[in-house]
Amino acid sequence: MNRDRILLVGQASHKNRGNEAIVRGTMRILRNEFGADVGADMGVRISPADLQAEMALGDPGVHSFSNFNHSHHLSKKWWALKANRFLGTKFKPHTWDFGPYLERARIAMEVGGDCYSLDYGRPDIHVEIDQFLMSRHVPTVIWGASVGPFDRDRAYEPIILDHLRKLTGIFVREDRSLEYLNSHGLKDNVYRMTDPAFVMEPEQPSEEKLGFKMPDGAIGLNLSPLVGKFRGEGQQARSWPEECVVLARAVANLGRPLVLVPHVESPVGNNDYTLLAEVKDALSDLSSPIFLLPTTLNAAEKKWVLSQCEVFAGARTHATIAALSMQVPTLSLAYSIKAWGINQDLFGHTDHVLPVSDLTPGLLAERLSDLLNQADAVRGQLAQRLPAIREDALAAGGILRGLCRK
Repeated sequence: MNRDRILLVGQASHKNRGNEAIVRGTMRILRNEFGADVGADMGVRISPADLQAEMALGDPGVHSFSNFNHSHHLSKKWWALKANRFLGTKFKPHTWDFGPYLERARIAMEVGGDCYSLDYGRPDIHVEIDQFLMSRHVPTVIWGASVGPFDRDRAYEPIILDHLRKLTGIFVREDRSLEYLNSHGLKDNVYRMTDPAFVMEPEQPSEEKLGFKMPDGAIGLNLSPLVGKFRGEGQQARSWPEECVVLARAVANLGRPLVLVPHVESPVGNNDYTLLAEVKDALSDLSSPIFLLPTTLNAAEKKWVLSQCEVFAGARTHATIAALSMQVPTLSLAYSIKAWGINQDLFGHTDHVLPVSDLTPGLLAERLSDLLNQADAVRGQLAQRLPAIREDALAAGGILRGLCRK
């Protein structure tokens, strides 16, 4: 059997530029290990109607196909879901899309990032995909992901741990995941790597596409609707969009150009661009310039923009990874344990993390001012640490090749 391609599964919308960054970084790792002509097929959890436009900004070496659990009225998938609901059957129509790609799949890689946790409920859809692929003799790995913990669901924990033991490999991107799995006896198939997005190459967009000339000495800022859900008690005097206006104004008052960086642009209710466009409109009275990145920039182009900033403050994990990987002093606005893990890996401390429960306009401006004063020292620390971080990500390709041979 001629298995000459990589199958990527578990991927969601590329309107979340973090998802795109994982895939772009993964493709660089694969090309480094398997050669420049390595090809990949990727199942994406979006409808066929949305697929073409959304994937146009992605990596050109990836062929994408829809891996959607819903379909048009009276289709085969529609009938299967109806049967499951009313007859108690257990059809898994989201696995059917992989059929045409199995014979040429050298290995399947779950590239969903956060999917193997309880953050979004039990990862049943991903487990079912794994089981389907393994039943068809396709080696299956979780790649560059956060895994667990599952101890909040005691009934489910032994079930998911038993499943994880059966996988060909589990490549985790942080020590927390490694320690959790090791503590439950998962060691032989578990490997440590850094997030693939660290090795995504930046791409400079044209000034026409960017919509403005990138200013010197700018501060980059990413705020997201998600942060509002993690605010502590007593933080609700204003609505979150109103609070974002006050936060951005405090940053702009530092006297530097302000670049607003949306990194997730869907779905409704979790759209950074919509929020930051409201912020920009509300700050029309500012004397210092304020810019908003357009939705037409891909993840690699946004990484280039971040590389031009003097400092950056961001809530989205992969926005901070993009900045840090370009040696930009970065303040992580943390609502997830990932922010602490990334900073601990890079600096050996978490001094550049600001929990969103503590976030106030004054403290944000103060922490960014401190970061500007320390900028040269922080860049020096990143310059020393990043080569090993990138090498760690690329080295995972060699382990993956070994698993393919097995």
